[in-house]
Amino acid sequence: MVPNRGSVMAVPAVSRHTTKAPPADGRFDARGAVLLALLSSGLVLLPSNPLPALAVAAVTGVLLALHIRRRPDGYLPATALRSRVFRSSVQIAVVMSVLYFTLLFGIPRLITDRAGWQTSSVVVGQMIAMIVGSVLTLVFAGASVRLSQTTVRALLLTVGALAAVAAVFAHTPVVLFVATGLAVFIATSVNATQSMAAASAVPAAQRPTGIGLFQLAYLMGGALGPALATMLS
Repeated sequence: MVPNRGSVMAVPAVSRHTTKAPPADGRFDARGAVLLALLSSGLVLLPSNPLPALAVAAVTGVLLALHIRRRPDGYLPATALRSRVFRSSVQIAVVMSVLYFTLLFGIPRLITDRAGWQTSSVVVGQMIAMIVGSVLTLVFAGASVRLSQTTVRALLLTVGALAAVAAVFAHTPVVLFVATGLAVFIATSVNATQSMAAASAVPAAQRPTGIGLFQLAYLMGGALGPALATMLS
């Protein structure tokens, strides 16, 4: 439950900029939902079962593309896919989420291996780092409304790169804990800032769908990150 606290703390900052969207018209696109779920499952299984997962993802991707052509206003709206802002928001969400969950599961092992710390000490240090990262998110989420999307994304990518470099090269526990705090900051800040950018990039009637697709992409990192951390250990 700990990894979700930062996202919860970012809710007040995000809620100030939300608007009530009108309900979407039309019947539920069950076929599109199933195909997207299968595609997501295939992508999530890539680290552990690359060949079967790649086959499932490829076949499902083709079927989903054909389905979108037949029903462009379905579960995966064509307007969202055509929006550069929406696509870039989803892409940065996936990348930062994977980085966050990789570091979240990988850094404790690095601290134990490189510095010889006991598990209890690592847990305390990681908890402090995560709290600090969550607090920084509150500050950044409030300040981000005065910044351009280009600046916000550049800052998030820069901080993410610093966290990754620290995890790869640092041997000092303090620096590794800083990397954990930075990882929490980028993950929760991406959720707080880019979800609204993704929602605003689609028509009002499709904003709930846009936010749902963004969260699906973000949560894929929760599956890919731990698998990647296990592979790298």
